[in-house]
Amino acid sequence: MALRTVTDRKLGGHGASKLFWSRIGHWLFGLLAVYAIGVLALLWLRTDLRSVVAATPIWVVPAFMALASVGFALRVGRWLLLARIAGLKVPDAGLAKVYLGGFLMNLTPGRVGELWRSWILWRGWRMKYRRSLPVLICDRLLDLHALLLFAALGLGLGFGFDWPALLCLLAAITLSALVVLPGWGRRAIKTAWVFAGRRRPRLFAMLLSVCRNVGRMLGPVIYVRLLLLSLIAWSMDAIALHALMPAAGGELTLRAAAATLGISNIVGAITPMPRGIGGQEVTMALLIGGAAGNSTASAITMVGIVRLSTLWYAAALGLPFFLYLSRRYGGEP
Repeated sequence: MALRTVTDRKLGGHGASKLFWSRIGHWLFGLLAVYAIGVLALLWLRTDLRSVVAATPIWVVPAFMALASVGFALRVGRWLLLARIAGLKVPDAGLAKVYLGGFLMNLTPGRVGELWRSWILWRGWRMKYRRSLPVLICDRLLDLHALLLFAALGLGLGFGFDWPALLCLLAAITLSALVVLPGWGRRAIKTAWVFAGRRRPRLFAMLLSVCRNVGRMLGPVIYVRLLLLSLIAWSMDAIALHALMPAAGGELTLRAAAATLGISNIVGAITPMPRGIGGQEVTMALLIGGAAGNSTASAITMVGIVRLSTLWYAAALGLPFFLYLSRRYGGEP
């Protein structure tokens, strides 16, 4: 919204909007092109990788997509529950379209494009940002919490990632405490601000606001139920990775698959590239390759299948909803 407002003021109305949306289109196309070039370069450089890819059955991709679709459906259901808890007076069909359309915006730098969901809820149904932003924040926190718990499963698996897994476990425990005891969480944030020399007041004020909003929306019982739903949703990807790994000439236990997804997604979240592109793939390949003696070629092949069946599948799934809602309520693209 802020970007659109600024450009509209500078360039004037409809022309600025077209410029903004065209830049998003160019960014996404360029990102896809770079990703495709990287994949082709890997295939060209590694003969063993070409052999494993050629030997992997084509049905593996749609099978992974089918399980990923179950996870997407569960996350849509969680979004609807959060919207009802927040009192958003928007039809379920509209809310589902908004959530799916936001999948495309996951590819924007820092995933800031997910704010499009709040923007379109305002444009289409006049839902104020103070009503919709807590829903976005809770949705992100639940995913983060589930991934932290998955990453913690990496403790003792011999990946060489014990310290990151331990840190993820501590972060998950801290997040649980913030939700169950929001008052304690606010005090902890204020104490951290004092130890930080009272610098960055806006950052700590935002953290306090997030803690307060989560506390208002979600009680401990409701949060635990939604967290279980989040764990089941992410488990679909873990089950797919575990079950389909033999098709790429390797093996991976269900626990190792869950830990791999958790750790790689956390690394991807702190990678500056959108959706962790680069960092997430490398981390996932190292973890899969380090488990049960899987070959590098098998690990890279499975990483490609995972990203095609989740990241790019989700973007393709969200594209028609994004275009429809943007044209109907935003006048773009």
